[in-house]
Amino acid sequence: MVAVVALVAAGCSDGSGGAISLPTQPTSAPTNAPPDSVGESTTVAPSAVKDWTVMVYMASGNDLEPDAVDDVKEMQAGVTDDMNLVVLMDRVDGYSDEPVGEFGNFSGTRAFQVTPTGLVDLGVASDASMVDPAMLQGFVGQVLSALPAEHHALVLWDHAGAWRGFAVDSTDRSNNLSADEVAGAVGAALQTAGLERLDVIYYDACLMAELSVATALAPVADYLIASEEVVPAFGADYSALADATSGGAENFASVMTTAFQRSARAFGADLDITMSVIDLAALAALNAAVEELGAAMAAASPEEAAGFFRAATEAAAFAGGDEAYAVRDLGQILA
Repeated sequence: MVAVVALVAAGCSDGSGGAISLPTQPTSAPTNAPPDSVGESTTVAPSAVKDWTVMVYMASGNDLEPDAVDDVKEMQAGVTDDMNLVVLMDRVDGYSDEPVGEFGNFSGTRAFQVTPTGLVDLGVASDASMVDPAMLQGFVGQVLSALPAEHHALVLWDHAGAWRGFAVDSTDRSNNLSADEVAGAVGAALQTAGLERLDVIYYDACLMAELSVATALAPVADYLIASEEVVPAFGADYSALADATSGGAENFASVMTTAFQRSARAFGADLDITMSVIDLAALAALNAAVEELGAAMAAASPEEAAGFFRAATEAAAFAGGDEAYAVRDLGQILA
């Protein structure tokens, strides 16, 4: 499962509240321009200044829907009055009959704020395309503007596959969201909200701790939480959000990865866990080193090249099945 291809964004309210006008229809074509607000504008009640606003972009209109419903329950267990937690959730008929709060067993897209006392409807009822960059941009930009914060995290929740992209929408199978599209959407949303970067982007999804993904996101976030390996169905442990939001970005990343590891042990899957925290400020030096490696490989003898590829077949492979060749651990190859 790729449980996090969900976006988490955290922030501090200025106490004035604000209106969140989320798009209620899919845009006609992927674009990085902000979508027009069509539909009811919903006001988030004014609140005291908070340290974090967490946004979850839950593209669960597919076979992961039962896991998404479970994760919303975890969020209700982990949320506190000291944080803002907003979810954009997509569902589709045929995978789960379980209700989600007052929405029941809905089909389509809903936006809601998770609070210790329940789910607050933000007035979005549509069948939006979750693989449209404009939908992601509109959601993130509007929530960040309405609920400003000291720290910002974005969780991307769904299936994913390294550079091949993230999110599967059963009603729009023509596309997914590449890392470049995610970065473009988040960058435009940050500009709308008057912010420079997010503290954390967390892929609760498979195979996203990959160099081109991290490189694309480096301009818009400080840290990336992601896994080289496939993420089991239990995904992130959202009941740990209270502890995660009790400090800064490094604390958030540490608590959430530790909670994931704890869940993995409980499910007997800890030997396959590769959930990691990546300091995106280090990407420039890493990419420079990879370019040097590429230049050396271009000048390598046939024997040296053959040795490199023999080492690649012995290094850890991710994705499984016939696609196992697609994602390899470069550190192990070089060792």
